[in-house]
Amino acid sequence: MGFGIISKMLMRTSAPSVDRSTKAMRIKTTSKPTRPDLKQIEYMASVGFRVFLLDKGEKRPLSEMHLGKALSWQEHERSYPYSFDQIIERVEEDELNAGIAPAGSQIIIDVDRYKDGGKSYRQICDLLGFDPVEVRHPHTLTASGGLHFFYNLPEGVTGDDLHRALKHAGIGHVDIIAPGKHYAVCPGSVLSNGGKYVLIDPDKTLDDGGVDIPSALLKLILRTDETTDEADTAPLAPERRKWLSHATNSKPGAISLEHAAELLTLLPASSFRDQNDWLRVMMAYHDATAGAGLEDFKAWSASDEGYDGNSPKLLARTQAEIAKRWASLGLRQLTNRVTHRTLFHELEKALKEQFVAEGFPEEQAAEQAARRRRYYECVADFDDGFVEDFEASQTAETIQRQEQLKRLNGVQSKPIIRIGSGDGDLTRMTDEAIRALAQPDMNLFRRGDIIVEPVKAVSDGLKTYNLSSVSEKNFGSAEFDRDPTSIVIKPCKTGYLQEVMGLAARWRTPRKLTAEDRKQLGDKADGKTVKYVPSLPPLKIAQQVQLRNSLPGMRVLRGVFNNPTLTPEGEILQTEGYHDVHGVLLNFGGVKYPTLPDFISKEMAREAVDVLLEPLAGYKFASPASKGVALSGMLTSAIQPFLDFSPIHGVDADHAGAGKTKLAIVWSLVGTGSGPAIISQPRTDEELGKRLETSLKEGDPAILIDNCDRPLGGTVLNSITTSTEHTVRQLGVHEALKLSTNQFRATTGNYFQAEGDTTRRSVVCRLEVPPNPERRSFDFEPVMRAKENRPRYIMAALTIIKAYIDAGRPLGNKYVLGSFEMWSNLVQQPIIWLLGEDHRPTLTTETQQATDPQKAPLRDMLSAWEEAIGIDTPTHLKAIQLGDDELSNENSQSRERFAVLKASLICLLTLDSWNPRRVGQLLKKHVGVVADGLMLEALAKDENGTPYRLRRVGEER
Repeated sequence: MGFGIISKMLMRTSAPSVDRSTKAMRIKTTSKPTRPDLKQIEYMASVGFRVFLLDKGEKRPLSEMHLGKALSWQEHERSYPYSFDQIIERVEEDELNAGIAPAGSQIIIDVDRYKDGGKSYRQICDLLGFDPVEVRHPHTLTASGGLHFFYNLPEGVTGDDLHRALKHAGIGHVDIIAPGKHYAVCPGSVLSNGGKYVLIDPDKTLDDGGVDIPSALLKLILRTDETTDEADTAPLAPERRKWLSHATNSKPGAISLEHAAELLTLLPASSFRDQNDWLRVMMAYHDATAGAGLEDFKAWSASDEGYDGNSPKLLARTQAEIAKRWASLGLRQLTNRVTHRTLFHELEKALKEQFVAEGFPEEQAAEQAARRRRYYECVADFDDGFVEDFEASQTAETIQRQEQLKRLNGVQSKPIIRIGSGDGDLTRMTDEAIRALAQPDMNLFRRGDIIVEPVKAVSDGLKTYNLSSVSEKNFGSAEFDRDPTSIVIKPCKTGYLQEVMGLAARWRTPRKLTAEDRKQLGDKADGKTVKYVPSLPPLKIAQQVQLRNSLPGMRVLRGVFNNPTLTPEGEILQTEGYHDVHGVLLNFGGVKYPTLPDFISKEMAREAVDVLLEPLAGYKFASPASKGVALSGMLTSAIQPFLDFSPIHGVDADHAGAGKTKLAIVWSLVGTGSGPAIISQPRTDEELGKRLETSLKEGDPAILIDNCDRPLGGTVLNSITTSTEHTVRQLGVHEALKLSTNQFRATTGNYFQAEGDTTRRSVVCRLEVPPNPERRSFDFEPVMRAKENRPRYIMAALTIIKAYIDAGRPLGNKYVLGSFEMWSNLVQQPIIWLLGEDHRPTLTTETQQATDPQKAPLRDMLSAWEEAIGIDTPTHLKAIQLGDDELSNENSQSRERFAVLKASLICLLTLDSWNPRRVGQLLKKHVGVVADGLMLEALAKDENGTPYRLRRVGEER
């Protein structure tokens, strides 16, 4: 079990709760004293800290042999030269606590949050521009509510340097624990009063080398040295000063003037009417612009709706007063612990308040605000050290966005979109936004009429399963289970699209020119009335983009391949990236695949069949056709994005534990590189339709309806199997959403049976299993074998298809299943070509149709018709009604047959009684439907009505 999980469990079960108010931080113990946690102690030793023994329930070094005499930890180590195993043994047996001392470049920053009302900790956060707890820097939550942060110091910087800088900045109640000096109580220790020391390192950053000390603290060391008398303390050596200056980029103006102005416009001035808060923003903006942003700050202050330039309440915000205070700041506001980072800190708070006001839950609002803040941090052109401070806390998606931004050749390469409200501006802004979003680096595509983005299921927070622990009893809940490695093609939501629009273009909104602006512009201001300033992309434009029926310039995405692939024309695609001619994206994820030859022979294809059957070696198929379906599942999923339609692939057996689910997962794994999304069969077809629509919205490349316990069917399932798009109504929105239906669909069940129109849309592999199949043992696990050898198997699948194409498609139009012509040509025909007609997958379709439970009344009626009237005998419905004519009177057995036929027609047509007119109306939909090789057909109408005759399918009329 990972230590991050252990620490989370500790926090949930027995960790003290913390009062995070601005008052004194207090610990509220929620459990009785427990034994020290060995796992936490072992973990700290594994990441390089020196571990030694402390007294039981105490914070002092072990003193049992010195009659309670206090020892330094160095004296303790000399007195008790224990090995680490001996230390762990004593902790376990005697319940002793443990201490830790940093080594090498390690340092511990001890912050007492319970003293001075938490002021020191707030000062630290202000200095950094962020809360190190919130960004998940590794730390210990102490028994008294304090915090121990673990950082790495760069070469040439000592703990004394940092201690001196913090002291000079007026930050108290902060201790620096450096190598060779002092120690801290080890996480996992427990005091006699029940207080615990708990490590919080959810990202296991300590295990990955730890976190470098934030660049703001390095800057503080340098600037403190510049402003400290030599008599007070020795300055930094010249070489250290040069290194620090380079490492911290310490001069103000770390953000470009343009982006500093953009950040400022995002802060509502009305939220900073408190004088101290307003001054903090001024100082931060001064630092960000190196004193060059006075005019923008004046304009921002004036944007408060309560500002009139002469308001007594806002007297300090007159143009003259602002200029006076601005000039007094100089370049030393860092000693007041305010830097450009404060802008980001205030921005996050403002965004959180905005999201809460819009109805977001508190936790979600905080998460969204933090995410937006990280976006603006990556857009702004500030020092790399600040980016590194946050990189450990970035989500995979945000890091991807940062990398995309770096490939854009700088901020100036992005198009500028001016916001307007005049005639035609809505159309213009929407067109320009679409062009900006269509840039390749934005990683957005068009699928149908919607904008999508390929992402991994695990990064999207979807529920996942582990391929190594698949069994048929794992699934059955109403929720989706997904392979975390699967790539889903997700539609972009409005809010996310707005965020990407901010990455794709520079948005500018008009602002009225002030006298200061005109003075600054000089002759350039002639004829101008407005100045365009940075702004967020309008949400309305994001909505308009989504409503567009056409998205010119946006790349079409039919599917994503994790491997080389083959087009229906036989062209081999073996280069990673987007292929615009075919609309597919190839991403091998670092896996190397062999190269397919230009021509493949039939003999090579037969060898590929043997390779493809390797993961299925433990299965026994009920018929050659079932074996053909097993091969079809892998071939179909391998080229699914190129197919217009493909049948549902089912797995059937008469016992649980036959390996049905594993076989379906192997199909998906070989073809797509990941397991399918797995759902259970709900009670109604309507609910099944909703789950299938959800899967299409999420962009799952494959879906498995697992363990069906009733006949499978439904309008939505039938529709998406034989149509390229499916229209979904959206709750609360008048517009419908068109979804691509391109997806590999599989299903499993004991005694599986499709019903109705689904029977002709499915092929079924039936497995033969011995009694108690769950007790069987195999030399290998099918799913893991498919995963480990996937490059070999996917290339075998492509070899089979290409060999058939290279042979000139010798079967022509034979063995074609209606609605599935392309699938028949590329999947079914190669199987028949190599293995014979008895391996034709659609033979199982005919079996499904013959046993369709919905056709049972029709089969009964046709059988009764044959018994009463016979084959190829034209008959009017009146003749059936007159079943007691002279023929029937002469033969009571014949009369009984007519009575059975009459009753079967009433049952088939769900009538209460015999009504010739209603029978004629309702019987029309059953004309031409085959059941058990029989079919009823209607002949030309005569004076007695429409005659019907029964014929065997295949016989001449």
